Amino acid sequence: RVKADPTDSPMRRRVYVRVLDIYGLPAAGVQVNLSFQPASPAVSLEPLPPTNDNGEAVTYISATEEVCVTLEAEVNGVVLREKPYICFGDNP
Repeated sequence: RVKADPTDSPMRRRVYVRVLDIYGLPAAGVQVNLSFQPASPAVSLEPLPPTNDNGEAVTYISATEEVCVTLEAEVNGVVLREKPYICFGDNP
C-alpha cells in the first residue's frame, strides 16, 4: 500500500508505505525505493527508512512550486500497483 496524506502545508505530503509478504504478513526490514514522474527539481523526497515490524515506513515529499507528480514505490524489483497522484499548492 502506498498513499500520500496532506499535512499542514499545501507544499508537503506525508508518504505512507506498507509492505506485506506473499502470505499477507507484514514484511519488516524491507527497503522501499520511491520515485516520482515527471522528474522535477521543485520536488524532493526525504529518505525512506526500512519498514518497521508492521511492514510500514513513513517519509515526506515536498515541492517548492505548484506541481503535480505521480509517486511510485518499488520493492525488490517489483513496482507496487498503487501510484498516488500528488498535487502541491492551493489545489491539492
